[in-house]
Amino acid sequence: MKTFVRLFIALFAVALFSAASFSQNRATGQSYWGGDLGITYNWYSGESNFFWPIIVPEPDNATVATMVSFDGLGSGVGGVFGIKGGLALSNTVDLEAKLRYLTNYTSSTESHNIPINLSGFTGGPTTPEPVTNSYNLLLQNFDFDILGHFALSNSWYAAGGISFSSLLANRLYVSQVKNGGAQWTYYDQNTGALSADTSATLNNASQSNFFASSRAGLLLGAGTVFPIGSGSTLLDAELLLSIPLTAWLQSSGETTISDAATADNLPSVTFPRLWYASLTVGIRFPFAHSQEEPVAYSPSQATTAEQQQGIGPDGKVALTGSVTNAKTGDPVDATMTVVDLTNNQVVATDKTDRNGKYSVRVKAPGRYSVTADANGYLFGTSYFQVDDQGRILANHPDIKLSETSGGRTRLLVFFDFNSANLTASSYPELDRAVRLMKAVPTMQVEIAGYTDSIGSEEYNRDLSQRRANAVRDYLIRNGIPKNRVSARGYGKESPIADNGTEEGRAENRRVEFVVLSK
Repeated sequence: MKTFVRLFIALFAVALFSAASFSQNRATGQSYWGGDLGITYNWYSGESNFFWPIIVPEPDNATVATMVSFDGLGSGVGGVFGIKGGLALSNTVDLEAKLRYLTNYTSSTESHNIPINLSGFTGGPTTPEPVTNSYNLLLQNFDFDILGHFALSNSWYAAGGISFSSLLANRLYVSQVKNGGAQWTYYDQNTGALSADTSATLNNASQSNFFASSRAGLLLGAGTVFPIGSGSTLLDAELLLSIPLTAWLQSSGETTISDAATADNLPSVTFPRLWYASLTVGIRFPFAHSQEEPVAYSPSQATTAEQQQGIGPDGKVALTGSVTNAKTGDPVDATMTVVDLTNNQVVATDKTDRNGKYSVRVKAPGRYSVTADANGYLFGTSYFQVDDQGRILANHPDIKLSETSGGRTRLLVFFDFNSANLTASSYPELDRAVRLMKAVPTMQVEIAGYTDSIGSEEYNRDLSQRRANAVRDYLIRNGIPKNRVSARGYGKESPIADNGTEEGRAENRRVEFVVLSK
């Protein structure tokens, strides 16, 4: 059992290392479908005093009978592959169903004495004799698993649930070879003489009814998720430990072995239970991104001139704007960082000129955030959407920075439509907030949520509160103490634009980072 525990700890450490290697991804909060491929490590517990009765029909109706004893049923490696689907229940929890085909292979070889007098059977030994017992077993199962995934950070999660297995087939081989003493003898009608042998072998067919047709177990583990390519496809690595709730033998098989032990005054039999750990690499295809709602900026504020600027000879389009002081309107010397929101990767950096102007070039099409950072100011972020012809379909290019002390900035965050589930496009902005609060450890902030005027007061206040809570939860999960962050939903209070237009309503749907004290 110690070997099994060491292996599980080692695999768990691999999963944690993988999780720590990818900081810009999301472990939960998305609905998806996908598949898994991996290996299983299998171990049987309940090993002491286990005896397997063998009655082997030799040629011409002769029979050899014996007992095969094992102190431990050993371990082995198998394979697993399957399909899965996940449903996001909240920003931090999703529910996953898996249908998996897996194999559990184990084997063991031990030396013992034949424990009982079996002289009543043809060719049976009359005294205890030294033997070598061997076995190997391959079980093939279909597993149906239900798992909950619980976010532990923005890159890895804990998992727990239950599994139900249906046995498809088994292959069992058990043998006993004498190391001394008399051979087994039987009458061979083909030769008309007594024959002798030093081994007895049981094939799976004669004992296949011993195996239970189903098995139930608990699943516990952890996993990590990270993006691949430039799209929304994700890879995951998951380690699960299956804790058995039921035995691997059916009741009739247990009764047969128990009766044999009782009849021959053997110690009581302890029946083995199958434990296994599975380590899989999977792929996820999220299907909820089409409903992503930016709680950021209006989707249609680009001017005709900006829309028609097109793609340059280098295959890129320029994103331009200005950075100014929110109070005075003076230009600000700022560092600009551009992030591709399809994969959350930094694709360009620049600095403003002496007039506070910036211009960065990016590939089309795409969705981009452009963030300004300046000493003494809160960060500020602009949002751009560019089509495949280089036309800017959405932008909010001019960034007005508030001073850090008592300032506020609008967060570029995205939620699933009409919900409080943060999507992966939000993480670069929220990670900036985390870095700022860690750099200024005395800073106290409020996360303020707002909506447009559509809908009832009660609904809007509740939605804005849940979205503010989601942002606060993200900051806390990533290392910000709870007492430094509060969240409040203001509903449709304090509009900053005209709710009579779609552009104005988009402006009013927002989440702000408000500095209460520094």
